[in-house]
Amino acid sequence: MTALHPLRLALWLGLLTGMAEITLQAIERFILHRLIFLGSDFGWMTPLADVAVFLVAGSILWLAQRAWPARVSATVVLGVLATLGGWAVLLMYPPLHRGAALLLAAGVGYQFARLLPLSSPGFGRVLRASTAAMLGVVVLCALVPRLLGSRREHAAVAALPPARAGAPNVLLIILDTVRAMSLSLYGYERPTTPQLQRWASRGVVFEMALSPAPWTLPSHASIFTGRWPHELGVDWRVALGPTHSTLAERLAAAGYLTAGFVANTTYGSEETGLNRGFQHWEAYPVSLQMVVKSASLGRVLTGATWFRDLFHWYQPLARKHAADISASMLGWLGDGTATPWFVALNYLDAHAPYLPPAPFRDRFGPTEPRGNPMLHSGYAWLPDEVLRQQNAYDASIAALDDELGRFFEGLEARGALRNTLVIVTSDHGEEFYEHQLMDHGNSLYLPSIHVPLLLWLPGTVPAGRRVTVPVTTRDLPATILALAAPQEQATLPGRSLVPLWAGRGSAEAPDTLLSEVNYASGLPDRYPVSKGPMRSLLLDGLRLIQNGDHTTELYDFSTDQAEQA
Repeated sequence: MTALHPLRLALWLGLLTGMAEITLQAIERFILHRLIFLGSDFGWMTPLADVAVFLVAGSILWLAQRAWPARVSATVVLGVLATLGGWAVLLMYPPLHRGAALLLAAGVGYQFARLLPLSSPGFGRVLRASTAAMLGVVVLCALVPRLLGSRREHAAVAALPPARAGAPNVLLIILDTVRAMSLSLYGYERPTTPQLQRWASRGVVFEMALSPAPWTLPSHASIFTGRWPHELGVDWRVALGPTHSTLAERLAAAGYLTAGFVANTTYGSEETGLNRGFQHWEAYPVSLQMVVKSASLGRVLTGATWFRDLFHWYQPLARKHAADISASMLGWLGDGTATPWFVALNYLDAHAPYLPPAPFRDRFGPTEPRGNPMLHSGYAWLPDEVLRQQNAYDASIAALDDELGRFFEGLEARGALRNTLVIVTSDHGEEFYEHQLMDHGNSLYLPSIHVPLLLWLPGTVPAGRRVTVPVTTRDLPATILALAAPQEQATLPGRSLVPLWAGRGSAEAPDTLLSEVNYASGLPDRYPVSKGPMRSLLLDGLRLIQNGDHTTELYDFSTDQAEQA
């Protein structure tokens, strides 16, 4: 095999493309401090994916070269591969049309092949040396973050102070994109949550819990810090900073083992800052699908409608299901520990695209797997299309509820629930055209922010209690610390919800419940958030929504929770 063999050129240019991609990704993440929506393994996954693509292309070119040696020269091979590499890099800039990016890449590839001294005796040595160096970088990117992460985790666990005697474990479960009004636990006519109803009878259910934001990152950040989103500065591509202390940090200071297992990898990975204070955090999986997702060519190909229709495959790449999250947590817990633990779980099964598993798929009527409202935000939905989406959403919730039932039973069989504070809530809800809107993150109407909230702790939280006073999930850190680590309660803001079920809440002044969402680009002009940042307040039975264009909507919360009048 000579230095100009197509497969050797493919390996070299695949690695070179991968190096270019991870360099741009690193600049964006570590210098510009923007979210790139890739895990810490992108340093080796991206080059690996590019090499795989280039080796396939190189194999085709090799066969073509053997069939037509006069036409498919080394320069032609290099030009084609360089065009592919240039296109991969240009695809990382979404505003540039893919066709225009390909034309530009072809020009760059032609010049690259024309100017590279393929006939030079030293070219082979440069190719071999640079290939070896890039492979070394890939190996380091695979090993160093993992080794450093393992050392940090062991050091953090070793540094834990002794916990308070009898301190309960804390299990915080966040059901991503689950609105309260679609749960039979909250009176919904479809039996979507029989398991949650059964387990909720052990504790307290809050009838009206509101999320501080209608999308994942700010709502999670608020739950983890006890602060409003505007205090935290999180945004669509801005992570949670280190300014404010987190619940995990405070519980670790009280001697708790802390771990998080996240299915919403887009806005729940370590790059979002939500893992601060957690000794162990699992988000992006190490899998073939994740390797494909890490490269621009992989994302473009697998995201194409024709590709998904061809294979009837509509799941997002590397999607983690409820059983995966439950198994990861149980694997981490093992046979239990004498040290109290705080575990946060994020389940994504009810998030679009709604793709419930076969036993649940048509439980509530026909569904449409391709109708992802997040991909058709400007679409004028017909009533039957909305119904199919809602059928799939409700079926997804029912499947998730079924898995939660098995998960709780498994924990109980281990004895892990005897002294465990369990909190089940959601980060936000979902719109199904109640206000001619689909999806979430685009308004502050109740379907987007009214979330379930239930908790139990044997011997401490009364069973069978329902609280009708409106509350905010921003108060969860204060509530958890009041029950698990009262010595830390003053370290985080917010109000403890304990007085509301203990019969002492009526004497306090009513809380002002805030929800907010910042301007989001790329949405239709008719969407409320497209006009600018929005805020809503609930106080004294009235709910005020301030729209981005500074118009306001005022609703009587006691008589018009549909917010139509």
